Amino acid sequence: MTTFTALITGQVAEDDGTETRRVLEIEAVLRGRTYHFRVPSGQFSGMAWAMEHMGAAAALWPGFSAKDHARAAVQFLSGDPPERRVYTHIGWRNISGKHLYLHAGGAIGSVGPVPDVEVTLPSDLQLYILPDPPTGVDLQDAVRASLRLLEVANDGVVFAVYCAIWRTILGGAD
Repeated sequence: MTTFTALITGQVAEDDGTETRRVLEIEAVLRGRTYHFRVPSGQFSGMAWAMEHMGAAAALWPGFSAKDHARAAVQFLSGDPPERRVYTHIGWRNISGKHLYLHAGGAIGSVGPVPDVEVTLPSDLQLYILPDPPTGVDLQDAVRASLRLLEVANDGVVFAVYCAIWRTILGGAD
């Protein structure tokens, strides 16, 4: 049916904060060479991805149903590939009931970096990365510096702003 073999090795749900787009991760072998690439799910059934990613040698036998049989074979032989969610934006998100801030380095919550939250950003957002929160003496210095903010204006203004900032930092924001 084809001059190559292919399997779907993973499914990625790319979440931009508004919509979720599914992308299939493919591993294909053609003439002893292994290729790894991604195909948007909406383009998978057309099978044009084979030539696009592997070149002219990636061919399907002629016939009206060959393309459909090849697509079905790849899907059936792939079983149930693992799925993961990848966030493609920055900002606050409620993930599994926790308020997290997404940035180029991953996610951060009220107790620091949150593992297992994958963030992949376009090149123009890759510099938006937060450092890990301070610990020990550095944390004490950061809290003291934060408290000095209370001295910049009269109490009626600064306490409201200060409390709103800490409410947001500690995950109380909606």
